[in-house]
Amino acid sequence: MRSLLVLLFSVFFCTGLHAEVLTVDSLVGLKALGFSDSEIKEQIIQSGHTVNLSDVDLVALKNAGFSEALINFIRHPEETVHKTDNQPAGIGQDRLQPISKTQDGSPGSGSPQTPHPINAPAEEPPENTQSPSVTPDIPKVVFSEQVLLIQQHLNQLGYNAGVEDGIMGSKTSAAIRNFQANSGITVDGQPSAQLLVLLAQQVRQDGGRVQGYQNVHQQLIGGWQTLYQGNYGYPTQMYLDLLDDGTFASSSTSSMGYAEGSGTYQVQGNTLILRNEYGQVENYTFRVQGQQFIVHMPQVGAEVVFTRYE
Repeated sequence: MRSLLVLLFSVFFCTGLHAEVLTVDSLVGLKALGFSDSEIKEQIIQSGHTVNLSDVDLVALKNAGFSEALINFIRHPEETVHKTDNQPAGIGQDRLQPISKTQDGSPGSGSPQTPHPINAPAEEPPENTQSPSVTPDIPKVVFSEQVLLIQQHLNQLGYNAGVEDGIMGSKTSAAIRNFQANSGITVDGQPSAQLLVLLAQQVRQDGGRVQGYQNVHQQLIGGWQTLYQGNYGYPTQMYLDLLDDGTFASSSTSSMGYAEGSGTYQVQGNTLILRNEYGQVENYTFRVQGQQFIVHMPQVGAEVVFTRYE
């Protein structure tokens, strides 16, 4: 279909019709049919006509998607043609075409002969001046028993060192800095054997705080229930069982359906860390107020009050 349309427009432009045939409407028609800028230029050159564009025509062409360069070409096609004609010998497709000859050797108008290729000397590949790529060193995540003990002591003393995983991170470093600053020693945020000794001494001296930390953990063991507004405003009944072996089980029921989960948990300061059976981790800040277990749940953006159930 596209080939047929091209043929029809070529016939209209190249059969010697009057100049008024090449109008703004015909150019817009070419654009609507999907002609590229170069194809439209070719049709204008072949027609030999010039279009006088009014202000209304300019607006119509711009609205049809014509670029400024193409509009300038439509207004002054002879400038581009003259530039092509003034190219030096050896430049342009017309000068690259071989000239056919008659039997007596004179130039003829027959079909062009295929020129023989000229064997040019092979060029040597350019030297690689770029420096070889260097793969950056990727820091390794290393478990350390010393870091694990430091994290445990820091959390026991109320410094939030994050998850007790034995891996040095930004939270552990910040907790070390806070402890060092409060202890009047050099602040560098780095683990060391000397730091571990100081932490252990502080834990023994501050047995009341450690006991309080352990008491909070003991207070959470058992079954909890709550009724809250879920993500879509539906009432949701939730049950959470925290067992003394460090595992948990949960279930929730709403008009959207039923869901349950299980995994392990940790209590660090006022943070409850749940890791489900798929390895996904969620952190919840909480506080114990009398017989209520009050948890901030990011999913609903509010605090949810749990009470015990048997």
